[in-house]
Amino acid sequence: MGEVDRLMTELRKLPVDGRGSVMAKLMELAGDGDSRTGVLFGWLRLCTKGVLKGEDFEPHLPTLLSFWRDVYGQARPMQRSASELDWMIDEEYFGIRNRAGLLLDLMGYLPVRQVEDCLREGLSLADPRLKLFAALSLLRHSQYVDPAGLEMIAASHEVRIVLWEELRRLKMEPLMPQRWSAPEELAASDLSRWVSHEMELGVPPEEIELMGRFPVSVEGYTADAYLFRFREYPKPWEPGEGWMAGTAGPFRDGEAIGSCWSAFEQWDSLSPKEHFIKLHGTVGGGG
Repeated sequence: MGEVDRLMTELRKLPVDGRGSVMAKLMELAGDGDSRTGVLFGWLRLCTKGVLKGEDFEPHLPTLLSFWRDVYGQARPMQRSASELDWMIDEEYFGIRNRAGLLLDLMGYLPVRQVEDCLREGLSLADPRLKLFAALSLLRHSQYVDPAGLEMIAASHEVRIVLWEELRRLKMEPLMPQRWSAPEELAASDLSRWVSHEMELGVPPEEIELMGRFPVSVEGYTADAYLFRFREYPKPWEPGEGWMAGTAGPFRDGEAIGSCWSAFEQWDSLSPKEHFIKLHGTVGGGG
C-alpha cells in the first residue's frame, strides 16, 4: 500500500477533530505533482462516501485554489471546439484534464463561497467533461446553471450518461435537456463510456450512429435494446479500425438494465440483425 492509500485509510478511522495532521500530510503530498492526482481522487472518494466534509478542507482551501489556478491556466489555452475530439485525447492534455476534472468535482463538497468563481471558470471551458464536473458541483451547492450550458454537456456522447445519472442522484432529472434523455441517446452515451474504458479502446468513439432497435427481455421486462455502429478515433500511432458494431440498453425508467458490448468486429462483416444476435444473443421476448 502506498503512502497516499495508507493515509486515506487512516483518515477514515479518525474522528472529525483528529483529522488535522493527516489532512496536512496529504496536502503536503499533493504539493508533488506526481502524487496530486492520487490525493485528489482519494479525497473525492471520501467526500462522496460522506466521510469528509467541507470543514475538513478549510485550512487548505488557499492551496487547493492555487492548484485550480495552475491547472486552469494550463487548460484554458488548449481549448478548442467541443465537436472535435483530437485535442481532448491528446497525451499532453490528458493529465491536465484529469486533474482539472478531479478539482472541479471535489469543489462540489467544499464551501461554495470560496469555490463558486472557480466553478464558473470551469463551466466556461469548451471541454464537455470539465463543463460537466463544474455544472454538477454548482448544482450540488444549489447554484444556478444556465440551461444552455447543460445542453452543451448533454450533446456530448462522452459525458451525457454521467450527467443523466448524477442529475438522478441529485433528484434534478427535470434539468436534463429533453432531447438528450431519450433512451437511444442515453444508450449511445453509455456505449461511448464503455468503449472509452482503459480495458477497451481507451478513448471515446470519433462517431457513433444508431443502426437499429431490437426488443429484448431483461429481468422480465421487455424493451428495445440498441445497435450502433461506431468509429474509433485514429491515433498518431495506429489508424483505427473503421466502423464497428456495438449494443447498449435496454433502459427502464431512465436506468440501463442491459450491458453494453462490442466485439469490435467490422460493421460490413454482418447484417445489422446478425450483429445484434451475435452481440446480444436474443431478439424478442424469448431466449
